[in-house]
Amino acid sequence: MDIARFSINRPIYTWIVILTCLLGGIWGFSSLGRLEDPAFTIKMAVVVTQYPGATAQEVATEVSEPIESAIQKMGEVKRIETMNQPGLSWITVEMQDTYDGTELPAIWTKLRNRVGEAALPSGSTEPFINDSFGDVYGLYYAVTAPGFSDSEVNDLADFLRREVLPVAPGLQVMASAWTAPPAYKTNRSWFGGRLRGDRVKKYARFLVGQARWLTSHGVPLGSISLGNEPGHTSDYPTMAIGDRQLTRLARRVSGPLDALGVELWGLDHNWADLPRLDATGTAGLDAIALHCYEGAPGQAAGLGLPWLVTECTGTDDGPISTFAWDSKNLVVDAVAAGSTGLLMWN
Repeated sequence: MDIARFSINRPIYTWIVILTCLLGGIWGFSSLGRLEDPAFTIKMAVVVTQYPGATAQEVATEVSEPIESAIQKMGEVKRIETMNQPGLSWITVEMQDTYDGTELPAIWTKLRNRVGEAALPSGSTEPFINDSFGDVYGLYYAVTAPGFSDSEVNDLADFLRREVLPVAPGLQVMASAWTAPPAYKTNRSWFGGRLRGDRVKKYARFLVGQARWLTSHGVPLGSISLGNEPGHTSDYPTMAIGDRQLTRLARRVSGPLDALGVELWGLDHNWADLPRLDATGTAGLDAIALHCYEGAPGQAAGLGLPWLVTECTGTDDGPISTFAWDSKNLVVDAVAAGSTGLLMWN
C-alpha cells in the first residue's frame, strides 16, 4: 500500500492518527514522574543460613535443599538461585514482576513463614532473611566554608537541611564523633590521643547533650556512635577509646538516647575489629557500625545485633575497579553476611 497516497485520499484517518499521538503524548507527559530520586521496588530477598563446620555439599543437602523446597511452595516466586559455601548457605529469591511494592510486605511475611517451616539440622543457625534492599544506601555530607564564622556555617547547614528534607522526608542522620574536646584527652589536642579515664562521665554527657541539641533543632537524628574508629589515632581529629571505656559509655548514654528516640550504634570501626565486641559486650547497643578498610564482610556473619557498613571509600584503582570492589564487598558479600545498610564516605 502507498502510505502517502492513502493519507492524501483519506485525510480523516491521517488526522485521527495525529490527534491520537498528540493526546497520548500530552497524557504521558502529564503523568510522568518528576522526583529527582524516584522510589523503586526491588523484588528480591536473600536467605542466609550458617552451618558451622559443614562442607559445601553438606550445606547444600542439609540446609539449602529443605529451604528451597519450602520456598518453592510459594506461587509468587519467579526465580531461586543458591550458592553453597563451607558453613554458609546463601539463597536469592526473586518474586514475579506482577507484584508491586504494596503487596511485597505480605509476600515477605509469607516467605519468612515458609522458611520457618523448613527442617534444618541442629547445628545450623536460624535463617536470616534480608528483604530491605531498597533502603541500604546513604551518603555522608560535610559542610566546610573557609573564611566564614561558625554561626555562618551553621546557618548554611540549616539551609541545606531545609532544602533536603522536602525531597527526602524519610531522611535520617547518623552522628559519629571523631574526637572529644581536647580537655577530655590524654594529649589535650584535637589530633590523636586517648580518652582520659576520669573524663568518661563528662564525655557521655557531652554525647547525650549533642544528640539533644541536634534533635531540638530539627535534625532528624536516627543514630549516634560512641566514637568514630575508637582504635585509630592520626594527625587529624581522632581519639582512641579503650574497651572498658566503651562499655561504660554505652551503659551511661543508652537510656538518655532511648528517651530521645535515637539509636546507639556500637564499634564504628573495621570488620577486623569485631573481636573488640568480646571485650566490650553489646549491652545498650541497637546495632553495630562497621567500616571496610580492614577485614572482610564474612567476619560479621552471625552477629547477635543488626549491622551495617557506615564508612567506605572504595579503591584508588579507578572507577571500574572501584565499582567492582564495592559491588562484591559492600553489596554481595555484606548482604550475604547479614548487612542491613550502607553509608558511603566521600
